[in-house]
Amino acid sequence: MRYQHASDMGSDLKRLKRDTDSGRISTQAVRAVADANAEARTQSVVATRPSAGVRAKQYVALAFCIALLLGAFAAYHFWPRSQTPNGPAKITQISRWDKPMNEAILSPDGRAVAFTSPVSGFDQVFVMLASGGDPLQLTNDSVDKAVDSFSLDGTQIFYEAVDEVRAVAALGGPSTRLVAGSRLVPSPTDDYFFFLNPSGDGVYRKPKTGLGEELIFGAAKEGMLVSRILPYPNGKELLVAAGKASEFTPSTLTLFKVNAITHNIQRAGELTGNPTGIVWAVPGESLFLSRTNEGVTNIWEYNLSTSGFRQVTVGAGPDLSPMPDPAGKGIYFVNGKRTGALAVYSNSKKQSVDLTTEDATQPLLSPDGRRLAYVALSRNGQEELWVLDVDGNNRVKLTTGMGLITLAFSSDGSQFAFADMEEGTSKVYLAKSDGSGARQTPWSGSDIAWATWAPDGRNLFLSGSEKDLTKTTTWRMSGDGSNTEILAEDCGYAMDISADGRYLFTTFAGLGKKGVGQISVGERTCTVLMPDLSTLMVRVARDGKSILYLTASRGETTVYRQPWRNGKTFGHTQPAVRLPFAFHQAYLGNAYDFSKDLSTVVYARPGGHADLYLLSQK
Repeated sequence: MRYQHASDMGSDLKRLKRDTDSGRISTQAVRAVADANAEARTQSVVATRPSAGVRAKQYVALAFCIALLLGAFAAYHFWPRSQTPNGPAKITQISRWDKPMNEAILSPDGRAVAFTSPVSGFDQVFVMLASGGDPLQLTNDSVDKAVDSFSLDGTQIFYEAVDEVRAVAALGGPSTRLVAGSRLVPSPTDDYFFFLNPSGDGVYRKPKTGLGEELIFGAAKEGMLVSRILPYPNGKELLVAAGKASEFTPSTLTLFKVNAITHNIQRAGELTGNPTGIVWAVPGESLFLSRTNEGVTNIWEYNLSTSGFRQVTVGAGPDLSPMPDPAGKGIYFVNGKRTGALAVYSNSKKQSVDLTTEDATQPLLSPDGRRLAYVALSRNGQEELWVLDVDGNNRVKLTTGMGLITLAFSSDGSQFAFADMEEGTSKVYLAKSDGSGARQTPWSGSDIAWATWAPDGRNLFLSGSEKDLTKTTTWRMSGDGSNTEILAEDCGYAMDISADGRYLFTTFAGLGKKGVGQISVGERTCTVLMPDLSTLMVRVARDGKSILYLTASRGETTVYRQPWRNGKTFGHTQPAVRLPFAFHQAYLGNAYDFSKDLSTVVYARPGGHADLYLLSQK
């Protein structure tokens, strides 16, 4: 008979140990050996005493079974255990939300779960009881947000919004600003905040009361961005997870143990499999995380001392955001399905049509607005780069990869520039827009973000970073991919160029700054044209007489026109196109683009459904 529970086996093992310690072998053990040899006995037709060889084999079998049981007893009592539920697993659905639940976190007392979910095109902060019930919406403005952590007493939720961290009461109310940055967590001693700077490459410490921010870990020189900060229980050390800056979703994260007082840094391990949602399993000893293996995302446990992984959940997944309950009930996690679409809005028809029903991002229109490039995302982290007509015809797959970036069409739409992540560095490629003739071009940088082609096609301007991720660099490359040189530094990301090719237009989005800038190609100088403007992308109007940019507010999106001439803005900004809906502006890169004549707006519609579950012991 097979044991139904580990406790049954444990009881037998205890009895076995008691009997063998007293010099006796239990009846149950003898019976088990006898039953194991029953089939051999019934097949024998010789009614004689067993030979010496047979008896020896029986003694060996008996000794083997006893040793096996003793080994199981030792394993049961002395093998190291994690804090995950033992015995048969039970999974209970907690919520009936059936909408996206992004980056869910559990309160310190285990009573509440906070997460973000889209409302009218923007991710808003919600909180719900861990026992179930309807979530309570805590924010309602025109900014995407991400939850970071709870206060230690569970009364506040810290969340990110436009390069700053704010605090809102868990029961609702107005929010307050804490710091400029992201990924904020309180220290276990509740006297400091740890957080990232706006560019995401440095971990800072700031006292909860008073002024002063101290850099305690910098990842920029390593070409990395920090994705998670986990304070050790003593409050003096941190576990920092960082990945390659050029990857939107790093396939591997390196763990660093950082002393917040001495700033001493030690490598503490490596997490593979597109890890996300990293939390303490046993504080200071092991981690829970979502990890993708063979295309399936489940919850795994990682032991810091052995550098070993152990799978916790099974099934098709994706299982995300593991949250161990502090009272030992089990592990909360989010399970659901990610979906998406790429939509095209026609300004003349005043309607949107889904161009493709797949999770997609980084749409990029050709200068004439007739061709479109985008990156499609798959469940296993693989990406596909597609080029097609805006009406959906003439689809061509250019390539597949793990860190693809759409860069720029040439002015006549015949060529297309894109980047792919290889061995930790962005590689730049040029290809014909029909997918043929792809070739890699020499480039000295390590991370690329945007590009624009000169109107005459002779030069391609690239913007990104060299090894120092805190600085932006703009390069000028010959149209055939040769003769690359640095044109300007620290002037944002170049996204478009004037009709005469004399000026590049930039934004500082993602750099912890606001503003729209301008680079003089001839003089190699930088000018900030609109210092207080917060927008992701800028375009030059078809007539070359104005700068176009997009903003959104409370369910509405507007493209504005700012008059410009000979390197200077003038006059008043005017709304050019109003859309009666809002959408994500940044989703794994730019999530929208619009044509220079404002006839077409392309935007990603990421979506999906998810719910909260509890993994516990039956």
